[in-house]
Amino acid sequence: MLKLFPDKIVAGCDCVHTVAVADYSSNDYTAELVIKVANLSPVRIVSNEQNLNEFEFNITSELLQQSSINTIAAAQFFVTNKKSNLRSFIGSGQVSIIPDLKSVDADFDCRSHNRKVLDSINAVLEDRATESESELEVGGAVPRKIKSLSHTELYKFKQIYEDRCYYEELAEYEASGGTVRDYTVVRFGKC
Repeated sequence: MLKLFPDKIVAGCDCVHTVAVADYSSNDYTAELVIKVANLSPVRIVSNEQNLNEFEFNITSELLQQSSINTIAAAQFFVTNKKSNLRSFIGSGQVSIIPDLKSVDADFDCRSHNRKVLDSINAVLEDRATESESELEVGGAVPRKIKSLSHTELYKFKQIYEDRCYYEELAEYEASGGTVRDYTVVRFGKC
């Protein structure tokens, strides 16, 4: 499988990402990596000249300094023919933007947005929420503050954010080399 994007980008750090695309020579094409964080303008990174079938991207700390850390960004990969200037879409995916733990404050909350919302919903349900927890917004296109939701809506959002946290943790586990069984064993009769 073609690996177009880095799994994680550490905010505030420079990194180099190299992509090999078999059908596109860097002699004839330039590549472009587009990273889009919600509510911000896209960051476009054009490849450096590299050897035959490889494109190298320098992702500098200045490029993503305006984006919030601990978020998922949409990413797209394009190639452009140098002669005809024809641009082709190659693929899309997601990139995690994580904090540089050496440069954050001691009181920095490094939980993901989904985990923060889930913890806030639980705190409101248990009637122990702080002002900042009850002011968090959920709901997508028409966001609403957690403190204004009914108990039925809170339980509905709790299930949604529990699922999201589960899949985040599963992805982190798989990224760290763990394997996940995708089947269930069912036995009938006496064991």
